[in-house]
Amino acid sequence: FPESTLYFVRKRSTTIAANMLKDIENEYTNQDYSAFSAIEHLKYINIPIILHHGTEDDSVPYQWSLDLMAAMKKAGIKYTFHSYQDDHNFAKGYFYTVLARDVAFFKKFINTSE
Repeated sequence: FPESTLYFVRKRSTTIAANMLKDIENEYTNQDYSAFSAIEHLKYINIPIILHHGTEDDSVPYQWSLDLMAAMKKAGIKYTFHSYQDDHNFAKGYFYTVLARDVAFFKKFINTSE
């Protein structure tokens, strides 16, 4: 924050994004930003994470996942990261691969003794 919001607005209108940034800067200080940033609250994660991202994603920058992955590694969070030459919805062929990997990942946490 605020880039996570401004990024999407800027894609539609740089003028609206600039005005929005002025409003944000009038309302919040740089110190306030961390209160809204998920990457600043990784200390609360105590379970393994699976993360999928398409390198051709035009909705969420691929770099954001790389930054998150680096922050999780630094924080000692166990994670699995999968990268695909695909778009945001994995519509170019990896959708079922993502689902299969999710199922395999979460199956490890199911108590099968019941």
